[in-house]
Amino acid sequence: MGAALALTATGLSLAAPGRGHALERPLTGPFTSAGNAVARSMLGQWVTVPGFVLAGGWRRALRESARGAAQ
Repeated sequence: MGAALALTATGLSLAAPGRGHALERPLTGPFTSAGNAVARSMLGQWVTVPGFVLAGGWRRALRESARGAAQ
């Protein structure tokens, strides 16, 4: 039971970013190799996301999203 839950959670955690990134414009290019996939993933997790959050971009995007949903 625990293993099935862990596999399901892993699958969802891998699928969610793919779904979200599919909504972005412009679309990013496909991975060119396994190393490219790992490098881009690590860059996003350890450089891009913290910079976006610390610079206030996340908060601005959240406010803009809430304003758009209210209209």
